[in-house]
Amino acid sequence: MCDERTEIVANNVGAESRERYLAALRETDLFVYTMGLAAAHFDRKTGAFVMSRSTETNKAALFRRCDFRTTSVQDNVDNLLYILSVIRELAPKAAMVLTVSPVPLMVATEFHSAIVADCISKSTLRIAVHEVVAKNLPRVIYWPSFEMVRWVGGHTDSVYGADDGSSHHVNHAMIDHIMDSFINVFGDAELRATLKT
Repeated sequence: MCDERTEIVANNVGAESRERYLAALRETDLFVYTMGLAAAHFDRKTGAFVMSRSTETNKAALFRRCDFRTTSVQDNVDNLLYILSVIRELAPKAAMVLTVSPVPLMVATEFHSAIVADCISKSTLRIAVHEVVAKNLPRVIYWPSFEMVRWVGGHTDSVYGADDGSSHHVNHAMIDHIMDSFINVFGDAELRATLKT
């Protein structure tokens, strides 16, 4: 199926890259999907979702004709179920791991505060993922990298900015901890043997 949105994505990533991604998906036995942001562009007149083209001119035009708003939990549940169904068609036996990105928003246009926008966006995504996982779909689970950073991280040393001073970059030590934990759960014996001790 190649609708306008698919065509835009294909143009954004390039036909060669798209074919490589499809080939890799067909061969995978583990697919990790990270949801990062619940906001998107919607046409002010029609209310329809608008896919962004990767040109500066197009990005500027989006703000003239579109609202950038937070999608609903149901929007995200529907989209996530669709994405999982496509992955299942490409890789029928793959395990699918869903995560929510712990990286905070930098700016907000819908709310007066980027902190409030970030909380609403991440909460929307986390609830949507919970609802999808609660459907007990075969080989679909949630990995709590968001909670490791945002919730556990609040009770440890700072988890942002230690490496480069940026409050939007998760520390390398925390990323290593998340990845090591992931490998311990999902990796085979040979991969687990490569972990730092």
